[in-house]
Amino acid sequence: MFRSLSVFLRRCQPLQTNVRNNASFEIFHGTPKCKENSAVSVVLFGFAGSPIHQLEKMSSVYTELGYRTLYCTLPMKFTFSYDIENIKKCAEEVVLAVKKENISEVVCHSLSNNGGVLYQHFSQMAVSEPGLTIKGAVFDSSPGPIGIQNIQKYINISSINKFRPSRQTPVFLPMHLFGVNMANRVPLTQTLSEIVYQLKFFKNNWKRNKHVPWVGAYMTEQERQSWPLLFIYSKNDKLLPWRYVEEVIRVQTLTGRPVLSKLFDKSGPAGHVAHLKYHPTEYKEVVQKLLERI
Repeated sequence: MFRSLSVFLRRCQPLQTNVRNNASFEIFHGTPKCKENSAVSVVLFGFAGSPIHQLEKMSSVYTELGYRTLYCTLPMKFTFSYDIENIKKCAEEVVLAVKKENISEVVCHSLSNNGGVLYQHFSQMAVSEPGLTIKGAVFDSSPGPIGIQNIQKYINISSINKFRPSRQTPVFLPMHLFGVNMANRVPLTQTLSEIVYQLKFFKNNWKRNKHVPWVGAYMTEQERQSWPLLFIYSKNDKLLPWRYVEEVIRVQTLTGRPVLSKLFDKSGPAGHVAHLKYHPTEYKEVVQKLLERI
């Protein structure tokens, strides 16, 4: 395991940071597989711990339709220690990569909250970047809440999806990391060591960045853009409260922007970022519907 991790880190170009440089960030490219190339490109943001072959499968959904892609995964150490400074540095790297490729129009596709967090900061930079326009955004198994709002996964009470605490709390963030690693089948000993590492940096990071909303709160309370949105989620998701996504959809629809959604009753045993695997035809069809809106 440690040997394979070492090989991966050597292969990736390290992102220089001011806080710490023990995580790497690399952006990959996908080329269209048909002659009818689109002027729009797709930027994919992977789920926490996502192996590159998972993003390659998602990239193929778009390259087969004639879209160029860029895809990357935000290091989960940054996400779960709430290291906003380094998250923003990763978002800046994506903006620079898009500009280097002379891309002017993009659709963002985010997987789980890890992808949603990177979308959150990339999109804020993109709207103030001359010559760069976001044409649409897809959320697969995202966005979700942080803290006490996760009780929605376990309590079926009418209108609980409208429950919005005035302050976000980080108390359950280590549990998020634990849940993600269990879903990724990471050994328990490694998970516990990562939680210890997380807590080492978390206190200071949260003190500096607690005013920055988690992606769920950001999509509910702050993002008010015009590009169309697509939400893909399932009722049996063990990590994401599907009723929370319903509330995000309701709020974004009320802003007047186009909002599409696809809710599955079940996507495999865990229901999280597994929709393409278990429902490939329906997944591609609903993605195509969003692309037709741009």
